[in-house]
Amino acid sequence: LVRSEEKANALERASSEMKASVVNSEESNRRMVELMDELKENSASVRSDMASLQAELSSTRGVGAAASSRTAMLEAELKSVREQHMGVQNELLATRSSEAQAKSDATRLETKHGEALKQLE
Repeated sequence: LVRSEEKANALERASSEMKASVVNSEESNRRMVELMDELKENSASVRSDMASLQAELSSTRGVGAAASSRTAMLEAELKSVREQHMGVQNELLATRSSEAQAKSDATRLETKHGEALKQLE
């Protein structure tokens, strides 16, 4: 009888431990499901963020390419303006040289004219 009671107590304890284990297992499973759901949400959020960043990067690259193109165009325009400026400076120097030559010629002619007038007197 004592043995039967001990066995019954042992079975009751084992049964209680199994119930607690099942409850713990169910709780663990619920928590795992919750964590998996959180992970799915986080993954979706990360994918969305990555898509946004990719779009922003593409936009930035487009702006960079447009800026590079504009810079190249402005550099070419600046080079052209510099070349025109050099041409104008060269023309100015040539004009000044011609002006100096014309003054020299005028002075020479005035001198000859003065000499010719003296000879006529």
